[in-house]
Amino acid sequence: MIALTDHIHQMDLRRNELTLPEFPQSIAWFNTSPLSLSGALRSRLVLLHFWNYSSAKNANLIPKLKDLAQRWQHTPFTLLGIHSPKLVNEQDLELVRQAILRNDVDYAIAHDTEKEILQSLNIDPAPSYVLLGPTNNVLYSIDNENQLPLMESAIKAAMDFYGNDEFNHLDLNLDLEKNKQSHNLTLNFPGKIAIDTASERLFISDSHAHSILILSFNGQILERIGQKIASYKDGLFDNALFSNPQGLVFDANKLLVADVGNCCIRCIDFSTRSVSTIPIKFNSQTPWDLAYRAGELFIAMADSNQIGQYSAHNQQLKIFDHAWAQPSSICLGTNNLFVADSYNGCIKSVDLTTYQIETLCGCSGANPYNLFQFGDQEGLIDKNVLQNPCSIIYIPKNHSLIIADTFNHRIKSLDLKTKVMRTIAGNGKAGFRDGIAMDCQFNEPSGLALSADQRRIYVTDTNNHAIRLVDIVSKSATTLHLSLP
Repeated sequence: MIALTDHIHQMDLRRNELTLPEFPQSIAWFNTSPLSLSGALRSRLVLLHFWNYSSAKNANLIPKLKDLAQRWQHTPFTLLGIHSPKLVNEQDLELVRQAILRNDVDYAIAHDTEKEILQSLNIDPAPSYVLLGPTNNVLYSIDNENQLPLMESAIKAAMDFYGNDEFNHLDLNLDLEKNKQSHNLTLNFPGKIAIDTASERLFISDSHAHSILILSFNGQILERIGQKIASYKDGLFDNALFSNPQGLVFDANKLLVADVGNCCIRCIDFSTRSVSTIPIKFNSQTPWDLAYRAGELFIAMADSNQIGQYSAHNQQLKIFDHAWAQPSSICLGTNNLFVADSYNGCIKSVDLTTYQIETLCGCSGANPYNLFQFGDQEGLIDKNVLQNPCSIIYIPKNHSLIIADTFNHRIKSLDLKTKVMRTIAGNGKAGFRDGIAMDCQFNEPSGLALSADQRRIYVTDTNNHAIRLVDIVSKSATTLHLSLP
């Protein structure tokens, strides 16, 4: 603490040369009326958190930041998120608002489309954290989320250094986006989807409702597992609790769930009507999507950029050696694991015999690890053709992949023999409309499941809080209307 106090003192001596300029007029504000450094934020400690909503790592940090802000409640401290978009889709104000609702962000957000605030500080891209002093002077910065405890120590050191008299103690009045939203939703930002063709059931990870919704094929609600509150509890269905469930895989009357908020994998056993936790030890890794075959569980860990294979036989987790970029969806082919490597818009294939990895599309150009490659193209896959794809499924009948091109708001197909990409449904604009091919609209579709006849695709249309049904042959989309039994 002595070293931090000395650092704060040294930075304060340079306050005239290390002061953040006033926010640009182009900034859009969420959860608050417009804030200014010369007004409401003057004479306060302000922690700037630079983020973008396509990042799984950023999303997983939000609960930690909320806890930090809660600990400093009723002090002259303000947490201010600076949304600095990476992808074109993240520039859309309504989609940013949806991300704020989906991630339950309850602090002020400034949307900086041109990244002017970030550039004025001359620091690395998000996630980065900068602590400002009472005159908007830079006191401390970190570029690693693992250093958040150190940042909180810097906040305490700054509070002690300046003392009460130098601060503005008036609380900010927030106007939260979630208070403007309808709370009467059957589905609340659904994430992934799985199917049991034998019993004609659909399983939906109702992510923002922290539960699993079970539907019949005609949309009848059969059951909900979870209590719509973010927590953790094993036990019988009536008592079980989840937190932001995502990936699902069904096998032998059991449903495995990637319980993102609890950083674990849960097992829903329909024979015993109970929920348990699979004993896999994750080290700062968060399971996001799952695939399963013959005792082998494959796990996409988006925030830690890893793919793992867990064997039920030896209870070991093997990590695939590769430079992944936020793998958000996986599915099994004949002897391959297909991966939607979302952050660089790639689809990849892992040979499960040799463990050789092949890029099927995306990652074009001189640098295959360029995280700013994205596009929306069709035809032969020699270009950037996707923008943050978040779900893939394999169709054995015609040896193709169906892809939820999430940030392009489209459903696409990739023929693995001809290497041709085609749009099945979606006109590329966020919206909610049924219809034929390019007439229909989705809003960040994030999950896919294949019907038994391999003709229809069930889609979790996340921002529309809906399940859509896409016919691959007719290239049309309809909405599955949910009903109580």
